[in-house]
Amino acid sequence: MILCEKTDRLGGTINFTDKDEDKADLMNAKNVIIRDAVNSGAEIRMNTEVDKALIDEIRPDAIIIAVGAHPFVPPIPGIEKAINALYAYDRMDELGREVVIVGGGLVGCEVGLHIANHGYNVTVVEMLPMMANETFGYYRNALLTEMDNRNMKQILQAKCLEFTDEGVRIEKDGKEYLIPADSFCFSMGMRSNDDIVNTLKEGILT
Repeated sequence: MILCEKTDRLGGTINFTDKDEDKADLMNAKNVIIRDAVNSGAEIRMNTEVDKALIDEIRPDAIIIAVGAHPFVPPIPGIEKAINALYAYDRMDELGREVVIVGGGLVGCEVGLHIANHGYNVTVVEMLPMMANETFGYYRNALLTEMDNRNMKQILQAKCLEFTDEGVRIEKDGKEYLIPADSFCFSMGMRSNDDIVNTLKEGILT
């Protein structure tokens, strides 16, 4: 068994838990999985991107492709002024005091909790009538309660029209508003890295 990792660290996206004080249990679970992988006897190659040349060199009997996903960047004017919510963990020192997060799914809400816990004023904008719509029952209730406890503002059923130097322009109830902000994040889902998968498949078949 050979495990190849493109970066110098195992764990992938879930490594954000190292910086989120609300995710200690998930961080511990992640660390246990990494430890078990290291102790499994598998050959682990760090800083190794799999390509056709490597496949031809190893000539494996089977290949498991687990290359994850990347954030979806919607075509909203001015979105280059914003950062993806998951990247905020590594860029907290770049955030201004007033932060608007566009996208109130689970990721947007939980990243907002982290940012708010560090003293920033956070507003979350969501198109649906409910925050964290993909979650359920007790967890959503606890999540929303904690958002209230950290004084996070919530704007539901609102569409983001533009990121500007002054703030985020939204549409709600047929009217346009500007939410003043110093920094912007967006969290609008992920897209699988199909291009990498297809490239690897082509390398296997040729």
